Amino acid sequence: MSKKKKNLKENKKKPLKNWLFFSGIALQMLIVIGGSVWLGIYLDESQATNFPIFTLALSLLGVFIALYQVISSLKKFLD
Repeated sequence: MSKKKKNLKENKKKPLKNWLFFSGIALQMLIVIGGSVWLGIYLDESQATNFPIFTLALSLLGVFIALYQVISSLKKFLD
């Protein structure tokens, strides 16, 4: 049996651990994306821009960072 299959079977036996792991990932995503959007809004208001360029740019950056965190966490979870 491969190492990944063995780890998947072990992880299925621990539902509370899995629930906490995935809840943590969701909380990390919320903090990263929410923080970047908040910072973008703050910068747009402080610079008095007509178009919300900081909000758009930082929110996209936050989404990409959050996706990177999710992918790297899932790789560790499955290995």
